[in-house]
Amino acid sequence: MSALTSPAVDVDRKSDSGPGFIEERFVWWLWQTRRFDGAAARDAGFDIIFPGWFSTAAGPDFRDAMIGDASGRLVQGDVEVHVVDSAWRAHGHDSDPAYNKVILHVVVRRDSEAPTLTESGVEVPVLELASLLRHSLGELALAMGDWRPAVVRCPSHKSSAGDLLSAVVDAGRTRFREKVQRMVANVEALGADEALYRDLAESLGYSANREQFRRIAEALPFRLLASLSVFDSEQLLLTAAGLASQGDLLSSFIDGPVVRPGDLSTFRVRPGNSPTVRLRALARLAQTHKSGLAGAMLSAPVDQLWRRFCVGADTVLVGKSRADDIVLNLALPYLTAYHGLDGEVELAKLPAPSGNRWVTSLRSHLVDSGLTIRPFRALHHLGLQELSLRFCRFDHCEACPLHVVVGAT
Repeated sequence: MSALTSPAVDVDRKSDSGPGFIEERFVWWLWQTRRFDGAAARDAGFDIIFPGWFSTAAGPDFRDAMIGDASGRLVQGDVEVHVVDSAWRAHGHDSDPAYNKVILHVVVRRDSEAPTLTESGVEVPVLELASLLRHSLGELALAMGDWRPAVVRCPSHKSSAGDLLSAVVDAGRTRFREKVQRMVANVEALGADEALYRDLAESLGYSANREQFRRIAEALPFRLLASLSVFDSEQLLLTAAGLASQGDLLSSFIDGPVVRPGDLSTFRVRPGNSPTVRLRALARLAQTHKSGLAGAMLSAPVDQLWRRFCVGADTVLVGKSRADDIVLNLALPYLTAYHGLDGEVELAKLPAPSGNRWVTSLRSHLVDSGLTIRPFRALHHLGLQELSLRFCRFDHCEACPLHVVVGAT
């Protein structure tokens, strides 16, 4: 539980010089300002990409942290900080659902053998900082001084709605122009249908499996899938992904599975978004548009493009929400680059797709500052996503356009 004054705990100092009692605020400082050896933390299986936003609300101390594990998989969630790990149970967090999204328990020292368990029964990994600190606890306590945690308010409630919206729109245009440039580079290198197919595979892979899906698409090109039956296309993709037993079909085209067992992430992936479902969708979309993905987009009005990417079988494989994302990331950049579409104008007219974690995270920070922005247009959605990915994710508030707007008021 966060509070701007925190309890003090007596720890075994051993060879450390300094006070015998450590405030939890001191551990907040160690974590938020990274007063530990990051390389050693990575060696221990914790790659601290972003430590999270400090929260004064009830619940975990830091929100929306990003941590890479030993396999390189990125996990986003909350971080709870204590002096010793037994405080997790002493404070009742093991029976409080508010702590079910905690992905890391940060402590100075472990004082028990008991696991850190959430109310839902999930074991949370514990990062012990004592062996990672660059200086003694006493030296660090002196260096901290009267530090208080930075509580981010972005932007100030004094910012005008017009300035805020202008910054979001500019960021959306920037993100879209970068997508157009990337599309041009890919089409010039691969041809339109193959470039669109690989981007489609990435989009269906979501952030968790984007790179893995692209590797599979590179090994099994569009013209190959378009030449096969739906069943063979599905089996070929699933076998290449290591999700089906290898038979004669795969060996006719490639040597073996493209990704290793365990490479495809299913952590916090809903069943309807599983790699199996999305690869089946890729096969069926390749079959549906076997005459060419590029041509399929030319025959539909912009506000109906999403229908070109919805597909189902025994269940919905791609629904409207994901189809809307595909239009933003694939169809509009292509049509803008090669068929004279004014993509920025269309983005200002199209409704926003359903929010993702990056858009939701930034909106929550704005709400904390007394400002509510609803991305009711696709351009607003892209702008919030761009700001969150470029600045919030790396704690670069000082460089964020929203921060600049605040500074000018």
